[in-house]
Amino acid sequence: MNYYIHGHNNKLQLAWQHWRAEAPQRINNKDRRSDADIVRLQWQLNF
Repeated sequence: MNYYIHGHNNKLQLAWQHWRAEAPQRINNKDRRSDADIVRLQWQLNF
């Protein structure tokens, strides 16, 4: 999601990403699949 405050010179961005490993990892003789939810808030200023 992007919010433009003054055109492209002042922009606020919110992003959500669900990440999952392609292959399981072997930990303590058990297969474990890694995954994560990532939220990013970013403010961009151009001069």
